[in-house]
Amino acid sequence: MTRNIVLICLDSVRKDYFDSLADRLRSKASSSFENARAASTCSAPSHASMMTGELPEVHRVYSHNPWFDVDRNNTFLGILRDHRAIGVSSNTFAGSPFKFDSLFDDFVDVSPERRFAKGIDVEEYMNQTEASGMSQYLGYLKTALKSDHPIPSLANGAYLFLDRKLLHEAPIPRLFDDGTNAVLKAAENRFVDKESPFVGFLNLMEAHAPMAHSRVYDGKLHDAPDSWSSQQTLPYDELNVHGGFEQYEVELENYRGLYGATVEYLDRKVAAFIDTVQNQTERETTFIVTADHGEMLVERDSDPLFGHNVPRVSEELLHVPLEVINPPEGTPDCVEKPVSHLHLPSLLKGFAEGEYVAPGTDVVVAERLTSVLPGKFGLSGADAERWWQTRRCAYVDGRKITWTSEGDCWESSIDGSSTESLVQELDSPPSEVTVQFENEIETLRSELGIGSGLDTSTVGARVEGRLEDLGYL
Repeated sequence: MTRNIVLICLDSVRKDYFDSLADRLRSKASSSFENARAASTCSAPSHASMMTGELPEVHRVYSHNPWFDVDRNNTFLGILRDHRAIGVSSNTFAGSPFKFDSLFDDFVDVSPERRFAKGIDVEEYMNQTEASGMSQYLGYLKTALKSDHPIPSLANGAYLFLDRKLLHEAPIPRLFDDGTNAVLKAAENRFVDKESPFVGFLNLMEAHAPMAHSRVYDGKLHDAPDSWSSQQTLPYDELNVHGGFEQYEVELENYRGLYGATVEYLDRKVAAFIDTVQNQTERETTFIVTADHGEMLVERDSDPLFGHNVPRVSEELLHVPLEVINPPEGTPDCVEKPVSHLHLPSLLKGFAEGEYVAPGTDVVVAERLTSVLPGKFGLSGADAERWWQTRRCAYVDGRKITWTSEGDCWESSIDGSSTESLVQELDSPPSEVTVQFENEIETLRSELGIGSGLDTSTVGARVEGRLEDLGYL
């Protein structure tokens, strides 16, 4: 019988933290791909590559063009045409603002401002009203009561008021998570048996910046003060551009600790979710747990950068978990060979049909076309070019080769722990790796017009605000 397929993306969760803190999911997995690599290092291009099996140079979804102008027939959802396609996401880029929802039969956006999809989006209401203070809140209350769905609208308001307004300055942790519970609940309600099987996609943003202490996290995993927030204390965009991370070591330790706590929380919640779905469906369901990219956490003196909105294709960003729960018979327990998200469409098709299809290439590649320059710093000239550079890499015969649009090229050694070490500088990348790409870097950059920031003029104030919170503007 055809299987249900569920692809779960733990946004921003890198492999080494997952291995250390996701014991439940690791123990549930019958197959682990230990050397899985994302095809790019930020949400929009990475999601498009997962869906299509194509590099960003082919699908053309990237930092400065994050809209999913992608034909569903060119994705694994098109391959699994007999499956109902259901998506639930708390990622703005993997959501309706950028047309990601158009790939699905049923799609739900979840955000901190809209925990209940049927209710009013609180942030959008606040942006549209001219009222302020108590009048603003009373106006929202009246609007919610008159809406088609008053109860979820009131609940959205209560969530935001309690978690982001009333307790913003209070010396206690946030009350709620960053949308994980809402995403999983919405998925549970939709991942049920019907005549046709389903293919589900989830994106969970718990481990994505900004980071703040929440009562739902395990406090033993970090030392951050109860009211600590990276948004208020760690100006990482400015530090990425101008340097100075050495002055923020305590803040960085707080961030790393909370980042780990979010991974452990995701492990708890997703493991329980998988049990629920398995119990409520008779059809076999295969779950694939991965991440769209990892996170740089200023752990290398040689390259002190934070986050993933940076022009890098480092191991911290590309080495991601790839665990398979309840795979078909014949799937290996452990795959040590490097594999890529580009292999996901063929893997998922095989799983749906009850078989394992081994990845068919010995060379794994990835690329970062450009980064979203933090607009408030207004870099120009050579500084902007360095930030907007393109980077590519290839894994072949145990080596990692990296090259950039600025003409740099080098070989690194990797040890499987999300770190790498320089082996030697190279004059140019060998032909055996450049042949994996359709376009030369400079040709591609010229075609795309790389050299300007992200245009958000069509997405509205609420989405712009969310992108600014997430560090993209």
